[in-house]
Amino acid sequence: MQFTGVSTLLENWAPYAAWANKDGYNPHVFDPGGYTLTGTPWTGRNATGAEGTPRTVQFSVINTAARIAISADGNRHDRDDICSSAMEVALLAKNGKQRKLVYFGYNDHHWLSDQAWETDMATSVFETANQWGGYDSLVFKDVTTNHSAAVTALAYEINQSTATNPLIVLGLGPMQVIGEAVATSSLIARPYVTLISHSRWNDIHATQSGASEGLVGTAYNYSAIGAMGVKLCQIQNQNTLLKAPYSSFYWLRESADSKLKWLWQRGHVAGKPPFDCSDSGVVYFVLTGDQAADPAKYQSMLAQ
Repeated sequence: MQFTGVSTLLENWAPYAAWANKDGYNPHVFDPGGYTLTGTPWTGRNATGAEGTPRTVQFSVINTAARIAISADGNRHDRDDICSSAMEVALLAKNGKQRKLVYFGYNDHHWLSDQAWETDMATSVFETANQWGGYDSLVFKDVTTNHSAAVTALAYEINQSTATNPLIVLGLGPMQVIGEAVATSSLIARPYVTLISHSRWNDIHATQSGASEGLVGTAYNYSAIGAMGVKLCQIQNQNTLLKAPYSSFYWLRESADSKLKWLWQRGHVAGKPPFDCSDSGVVYFVLTGDQAADPAKYQSMLAQ
């Protein structure tokens, strides 16, 4: 029996299951993320004799009770977050998670920024939150405008993390601000924090290009944050299905709901050739455990 992140397990007694014995099943706590389990039967004990046909199942684990923190850019390199951030706020609100959002840092490419993009990001975040309602406006932090306060706010939420009060951090921009916050946080809190990413560019940008763009001080990336004691969860790249033709999102444009029409408008303000809300797929994963978000699934969730 082969399990994601676990050495091969041998089971000679029924029930043939991971973390089980002859007396029955034992509990096991999974970190959020995607998992693959492959079971292979053998005619003899200890994987001897003739090998049978393997069977594989895949599943995801989410923690619906966890607090949520988001770190997004949108102020440099790619305007997709101008659309994605609005979609993220809407998805959380539609699922009643407004009070689970404890930090939303936007414009987090703080060392090199476009002021007009900063303004577009602020509009996407605050106007969407205002339309959907239920949010504490204090959780939204403009990282470029007040970098120190944003890092302090995220570090505070990390420090509140315990086994019964975990934190999920969504890395939807460069990992720099998350790394800065983790570096100042309590060591004993870090094991109860999970960082979720879907983008290799986000994972390495600060360490790969930060210095040449003017970033001063220690640069952080995804793996370095894991080395500091935070759990890591990498899901499939969300650009595959959520970077789609505008026609895939006509249901937003045609909706009688002004909140959905607003999301359509933010896609146009982002100004990309496709409608691009790719980063928001990580929020969809946190809500559903589904790594394969697409426009039809968004319509089912938001338009019902």
